[in-house]
Order: sequence, then structure tokens, then C-alpha cells
Amino acid sequence: MTQSGTAAQGQPKVRDVGIDVARGLAVLLMIQTHAYDAWVELGARASVAYRVTRELGSIPAPIFVFLAGVGVAYGEVTMARRGALPNAIRARFARRGGEILLLAYVVSAVYAWMDGAQGFREILRADILHAIALTLIVLALVVVQRRHALWTAAGLSAIALAGSLALTGWAKSTLAGHALAPIFALFVEVPPYSRFPLMPTLAFAGLGYVFGRRILASPPKPGQALAICGLSALVALVANVATKQWVDAAELGPLTRGHPALLLNFIDGTARALSVTALAVWVSPRLPDRVSSVLVRLGQGSLWAYAFHIPFCYGRVGRALWHALGMTNATLCVASLMALTWLAVFARDVLRDRWKKTRTAGT
Repeated sequence: MTQSGTAAQGQPKVRDVGIDVARGLAVLLMIQTHAYDAWVELGARASVAYRVTRELGSIPAPIFVFLAGVGVAYGEVTMARRGALPNAIRARFARRGGEILLLAYVVSAVYAWMDGAQGFREILRADILHAIALTLIVLALVVVQRRHALWTAAGLSAIALAGSLALTGWAKSTLAGHALAPIFALFVEVPPYSRFPLMPTLAFAGLGYVFGRRILASPPKPGQALAICGLSALVALVANVATKQWVDAAELGPLTRGHPALLLNFIDGTARALSVTALAVWVSPRLPDRVSSVLVRLGQGSLWAYAFHIPFCYGRVGRALWHALGMTNATLCVASLMALTWLAVFARDVLRDRWKKTRTAGT
């Protein structure tokens, strides 16, 4: 398993290239999810190819939150090995969560301005960046550098699922239209503001933390990683079919976060996230350096990649393509958007490095 990073003398490195590769794959899956949804014409949506993109489209959200938990585990171990005190480690992740939460609202405000949105609904909507930010804060305050951290993280996953099942119906009927609805929407589903509330999203991060700590303690061998990938994919397939059958049998329409089938849906999402992560851990040492570096850069710049590509899919910038393309032309455009997003991340990194050099030279 290929590893990189800095560690204390005599101790193993803890930053795994496979995790960054997994995040890079998640970025590519995210782009195709949004782009095909926005651009493919209605007549092509019954095709097998389009349905495949929708199955792949259920991977990015859980894997990003899952990898956020993995990242907390890796960062915690790294800082502890460098001698950081527990309170400093917790503060580091809580501060990072706060920064991402602020960035999430800034990004929403920019999108609203670009599209000429009226009112504050789009700005106050709780999306995936908000969920990731809150999961970092919760993990920092409750799990990081605590006794029985693994059990606590697993317990948080259970609480997040139970809270979603218990509170979703009440929140929809009671909090919708409330003056504080945008605040409550960060934690539980409140229309029209919630897209990714903390409950049940936190459940993925809790298990990601457990997974991260376990692979740090005992890194999987290549054969084990591949076996985890295959087994997880099988579990995801079974859980996905069972979820659809349950929901269809109940004739409830689309799955809601308050339906008990959410538990199967959570197993499906976790298994997909684990499958892609294990695949990345297995494949990363076997990738050509150039391919690996492309994925790692995308993975490490995933927040910027998210912010950059959305206007091309759902914003005014890409409006000419909305529901206008067949699958072949859409695929060409998706590949182009992936390349353009990578270039945007590359440009961001170059400018950031130059700014750091200029700042260092000035001091």
C-alpha cells in the first residue's frame, strides 16, 4: 500500500495515497452525477447508460462524508504522533469544520448571485458542504482523543440514524415555515431547506472514522483490500434491491429519511463508499504516477472542485445544455467538465503555492 506524508522518527507514515485517490474518484463520480442529470435530454433517460450513471450517482455523497470521517482519524493520529495536545487536536478539526461551514454559505451566496436568485432560500439551504462541516465539528467535540473513541463514533452513527427516523416526520410537519427553519434544517430534514441534514449524514462519517482507525492499526494487504471491495459491492447490490422492494411494496413513493427502509439505504451507501475506498487502496500502488497524481490532486482539492463545477451543471453558465444532449454528446461534455475542473484545481494550487512563497519571502 503506497503511503506518503510526514511522521515522527521511527513511526509509520499515516497519510495514505489510496484515500486521496478515493476522494479523487469521488470527485469524478460527483461531476458525472450532476452533469448527466442536468444535461441529458428527457428522451434518453430511459436508456441503460443513463440508468448506470444514476446508480453511480448514489456514491459521491456517502463517500465524501465517509472519507471525512477517515480524514479525521488520519489527522488525529498524525497530530498525536507529532506531540500535539488533545485539546489542540480537537480545536483543529472544530475550526476546520467552522471554516467549511462558512465556505458553504459563501458558495451558496455566490451561486445565488450568479443565477439572479431572489430571496434567501438558496443561500440558506443545507447542502453537502454544510453536512461535512458539521460532522467534523461533532467528531472533534465528541470523538477525537476521547476514551473508547471507536465505540463512540459507532454510537454516533446509530444516534444519527435513529434521530432521522424519529424526527423527520415531526420536523416536516412542525418546523417547515418556522422562522428558524434554516437552522433546524442543518440537523434534520426541514423542507425546503434540507438537502443533506446532519441526521442521518453523520452516520457515514462515524463509520468512516472507525474504518480509518482500523486501517491505521492494521493496513489491509492488497488481496484483503480487493476482497473488501468485492464484498462491499455485493452488500450494496443486495441492500439496494431490498430497499427498492421495501419502498415499492409500501407504495410510499420516493424514499424519505423517516422511513425504516432508510436503514437498508444506509447499508447500501456505506457499502458503496467502502467498496470505492477499498478499490482505491488496492489500485493506487498500481496506477501510473501521472494518473495517480491527477486523482490525488482532485482528491485534495475536492472542496474547490465541488464549488467550481456546479454552475456548469445547474447554474446560468450551463443553461444552454439543460436537458438538451443525448448520451454520446453528454459524455463528451462530462469528460470536458472533468478536465476543466482538474485545471481549475491545478490553477488554484499554483496560485496558492505562489502566495505562500511570496508570504514566506516577505517575512
